[in-house]
Amino acid sequence: MNGLGKYVRERRGELGLTQEELAFRIGGSATQAEISRLERGSIAFPRRSRLEALAAALEVTLGSLLVHSGWLTSDEVAELDEPLAPPPQLAASTLEAMLADIAHLRETLATVLERVGGLEAMIRAVAPPVPRPDVTVPADVVDTWEISDLLNA
Repeated sequence: MNGLGKYVRERRGELGLTQEELAFRIGGSATQAEISRLERGSIAFPRRSRLEALAAALEVTLGSLLVHSGWLTSDEVAELDEPLAPPPQLAASTLEAMLADIAHLRETLATVLERVGGLEAMIRAVAPPVPRPDVTVPADVVDTWEISDLLNA
């Protein structure tokens, strides 16, 4: 029996619940057989949503469930529960500079795309078409080259 299964069995006993009652509390598609497999260690690591439902059914937090199961230490759970630090506030001048940089990059990108389009047109005008070798294609096979030629025409 793994740590999770052992803890589930112990906590279920503390609450005076049968496996069927615990499955009912979990809800969804949880069954008595699933609770039995979980307690015996046949289910190694349930999905997060199932762990959250299990914790709620056992009237413990998810962190407590993970600590009692041996998957996390109390310190690790405390780290997970700490609120994230707020993002640093940028000065208005910094934001204005960033917006100016973005505008400049957009203009540069538009210029590059125009030049690439012009180069493609020049290449098409100057380069002779490349002859394709004669290939016999079975009737039930679609020739993607011909389709792409039709689409680009």
